[in-house]
Amino acid sequence: MTGLVNIDRKIHILHVEDDDGDAFLTARAFRSMDTGIELHRVTGGQDALQFLSQSGPYAGAPSVQCVLLDLMMANGDGLWLLDRLSEMDQINVPPTIVVSGDPDGVADSRKFPFVSCSIVKPDTNAAFEVLLETVRRITMMSVGKVA
Repeated sequence: MTGLVNIDRKIHILHVEDDDGDAFLTARAFRSMDTGIELHRVTGGQDALQFLSQSGPYAGAPSVQCVLLDLMMANGDGLWLLDRLSEMDQINVPPTIVVSGDPDGVADSRKFPFVSCSIVKPDTNAAFEVLLETVRRITMMSVGKVA
């Protein structure tokens, strides 16, 4: 992993989400905000770990400034990924925002020091879009930009 150096000045967020519907809503919300955020999606923990370490098929991936993480996925769940990230050099682990439908997992994720916040996914599209605006603001603050 090369750290949080960001030469192109875009804010790169790694979205770790296996649900196509939630991924679509998230991508649409970030596009409509015109924030200079570039969203990169992977669908599981194994892929996320490779993306973050810029290895395997993600060797040319940009360094990300934030991870937006769902916990319940098929290819290595989110808690597994948080455990792996906790074994890495904490300086190189980007702030992580957990958004999941699993309330117990959300509570468990709060023990990791690099998790900026953990939120239970709302059950309506309107509430989900409000949540995404909050996530955008948290992301902007976590990378030192005014929200």
